[in-house]
Amino acid sequence: MKLNKGIVKRGIKYEVYINHCAYHLTSKRAALDFLRGADNYLTDQYELLNVNLVGVYSTYRSMSAYLEHYDLKAIRLQINEVEQAIELTATRCGWENYTSFSFDKLGVSIDNLIGVLKRMEEISKRKKYTVIRADIRAKICTCELQIRAAQEFNFSNRKYKANSGQIIEINKKQINFKS
Repeated sequence: MKLNKGIVKRGIKYEVYINHCAYHLTSKRAALDFLRGADNYLTDQYELLNVNLVGVYSTYRSMSAYLEHYDLKAIRLQINEVEQAIELTATRCGWENYTSFSFDKLGVSIDNLIGVLKRMEEISKRKKYTVIRADIRAKICTCELQIRAAQEFNFSNRKYKANSGQIIEINKKQINFKS
């Protein structure tokens, strides 16, 4: 992912707007480093989402013989929606108004995967497919861990930390990035 490099100079600080927050940094270099870190963070999150999507699709295909026609179509549509969200974000993340939507699409996509997995778990529980159910539970845990990590937006990229761990201002609040 490569977010739009919309850095605005306000007085002596540089402002970057990401994920519905304005980040105020002390230099243009710090702002560029912060954006690189956010780019790397988003790339990692979307790669993990893609891995989770492949796992969900694999489970869906292995269960497809046991699914009712309605469930087969509904689950397939939700999987397609996640796939389209990934592609849409990859093509539009450089747009000026898409920086926050990249994070929003990530959360919605993970939620959709969790919904698909819970539906498949419910079906496998009803039909007593123990092995598939255990695999689905493991994938649900993976998605839930990813959504927790995505909600925090706490990237720990050693090379691109904002202001090298110094205090920065975010929406007039002081946050200290640990070195």
